[in-house]
Amino acid sequence: MDSGGRVETDETAPAFAVYTYELDDATGGYVATGVQHDRITVAVPFDLDIELKGVRER
Repeated sequence: MDSGGRVETDETAPAFAVYTYELDDATGGYVATGVQHDRITVAVPFDLDIELKGVRER
């Protein structure tokens, strides 16, 4: 299964907003699987766990 994402940021926000998507085999289109703000944790296409606030502070 394929996946994707979109990252949005606002200079005044404490972290990013990460929108995650996965490819739906039935329709061939991407479907939303979540929105993370403080931490992104996904398993597709590989395990990923990142604290977003720490990234923003760099």
